Amino acid sequence: MKRLLLSAAAAVAVGFGASADTLDMLPTLGSGGWESSYDAATHTITYDGAWKGRGWWFGEGADAANFSAYDEMVVEFEAVDFSVQLVVEYDGSASSSTNAVEAGKTKVVTTLDETAKAAVKQIYIQNSAVGSLTVTAAYMQNSAVVDPSVPVELISEPQTLSGWNNFKITAGDFAAAKLTAGDQLVLDYTAESGNGFKVCEPTDGWPTMPFIKALDNYNAEYGTIYLDDTKNTIAFNLDAENVALMLANGAIFQGDKIVVNKVLVLHKEAQAGIADVAADENAPVEYFNLQGVRIAEPAAGQIVIRRQGTKVQKMYVK
Repeated sequence: MKRLLLSAAAAVAVGFGASADTLDMLPTLGSGGWESSYDAATHTITYDGAWKGRGWWFGEGADAANFSAYDEMVVEFEAVDFSVQLVVEYDGSASSSTNAVEAGKTKVVTTLDETAKAAVKQIYIQNSAVGSLTVTAAYMQNSAVVDPSVPVELISEPQTLSGWNNFKITAGDFAAAKLTAGDQLVLDYTAESGNGFKVCEPTDGWPTMPFIKALDNYNAEYGTIYLDDTKNTIAFNLDAENVALMLANGAIFQGDKIVVNKVLVLHKEAQAGIADVAADENAPVEYFNLQGVRIAEPAAGQIVIRRQGTKVQKMYVK
């Protein structure tokens, strides 16, 4: 069982707005914790060891907090070199709502249990290593709206996969992207010849995700595929089984001789538009002079019309 946060000496005043979109929780952060300390002036938690806690203690029974007007707890913080976990515990038999993000992330979101959020006993922020965490915002909110026509970027920096190292995208990242069946997971990458790639479940044995196993070039012996080194994008179709696994556990991306530049969630509504763009990028390039006559190769100093798919532009040839 998780240890309860210690009650603050003074009563903690928390306002609850039934119709508010967000509820600021930062002023009351630090009302309890264990093997940690809190500087209210800088909103900095200092942890004495790994997986200690600091957060909010509300109480049990009639003292439990009613957050029924909200869907998610959000904590934002300055990037640190350890994992950060956000836990919401309820009064009663409901299981805790927990989500963690990897080192370098600056935000963790935990979805409240719909059946238990009217009786929240405590909320706390944990750490995977000794250190300090400066919190920049903490709030309850209604579920964030995601524009389904806009791709959601899941990693912000290129990840080099060499010698079968890996990086992880957490369940919380997929949840925040509102991942649903029918969406695509899109990789923007560069790859060398002889590369290998897999996406795994972060559970015992790291089993390969079903959407990788379904591909024609899947190697069952190694649980891998190769990425076409003449291209720079690949889109994986996600069905309900894959989405459920990613929302429960996240996903581990592992490989060799590959740089993953971006990982995107492409919702169903956005796929037609991206397909049009891809068609344009793959279409042959044609050149015309200003009289509309096709030319094989434009000469230096010439002004021409360049057409590729549906894209048309006037350009000066240097």
